[in-house]
Amino acid sequence: MKIYLVSGDDPSLLSKKVRDLVGECVGDQSSDMVLTQLEETDYETEDGFSISPLIAAAESPPMFEPFRVVEARNLGLFSTGEDLTGLLNYLEAPLETTSLVLVWEKGIKQTRLSPLNKKLKDAVIDAEVDGQKIGEVVTASKPRGAKGTRDWFAKEVAAVGLKLDSQALELLQNHLGEDFSRLSSLLETISSAFGDSERLSSNDIVPFLGSAGSVPVWELTAALSKGDGAGSIKCIHRKLGAGEHPIAILSFLVNHYMRIARLDGAGFKNSDEVAKALGMSAYPAKLALEESRNLGPTKIKKIIELLGSADYDLKGKTGLDGKLVLEILAARIAQQYRLKN
Repeated sequence: MKIYLVSGDDPSLLSKKVRDLVGECVGDQSSDMVLTQLEETDYETEDGFSISPLIAAAESPPMFEPFRVVEARNLGLFSTGEDLTGLLNYLEAPLETTSLVLVWEKGIKQTRLSPLNKKLKDAVIDAEVDGQKIGEVVTASKPRGAKGTRDWFAKEVAAVGLKLDSQALELLQNHLGEDFSRLSSLLETISSAFGDSERLSSNDIVPFLGSAGSVPVWELTAALSKGDGAGSIKCIHRKLGAGEHPIAILSFLVNHYMRIARLDGAGFKNSDEVAKALGMSAYPAKLALEESRNLGPTKIKKIIELLGSADYDLKGKTGLDGKLVLEILAARIAQQYRLKN
């Protein structure tokens, strides 16, 4: 028996991980016979929500099968230790015939998800049956950074038994960009077509790729910082093609360059000071400090002016198409990086 506590920042990746874990727990048994699924509506009471249905399901012994599996969604409804008292007590002595998949996600009616409850996390880690640890905390989040993304794609490909050469793997990653939710179904399709074949090439997988996905925002800012206008515009096309709104893209760029502007002349000596002052992690703070120093006050001021003009244009003051506004903006920002100080 296992107890999983699953959380993550991407709903599609979270749901996939939950399906995989539930499938692992159910095994060869019929899910109709062994699986109980709970969600927000199952916890509703006249005056709010109660975790009692989860406890009742977990404590119920199996009837005709050797075990039970309980999938409990929307546990973000119970953010305090008091709300979780019943579950915490159960985890101190879990039933040996019940596997749990506990999903920390917000309820449908919630606007914000509270951080994963530490007491619940610790209780799952400490859960045991007959002296054997059975609890595991699982994270299903978007990969971070270029290396993290590359490693994540390679791991997902290997998990379904596919063998891709390095060029095919790079093509797959570049094509999907940030649309990580598409990878699972795409890999299933490719696997169905080729089975346990030999290593596949780019030419083998191209027919299955479909439309290109978005790209991570750091690819856009990286292209800009290199003065690569064409590369920056390509990133914008990918993001727009994936359904991102021009105003959302502009908002990110405004935040990015306003952060850089705050560093100009502020006297920060190193990235640790920047990270602490701006509430950032060390690596993005290092990049922001480097950009601030490389650009200098004149170019930073010009870029802020360009962003202001683009905001004016996107709000319909000039009648320009949003795509064209962002293309012009990217080209002009990239030009600032190419100019000599």
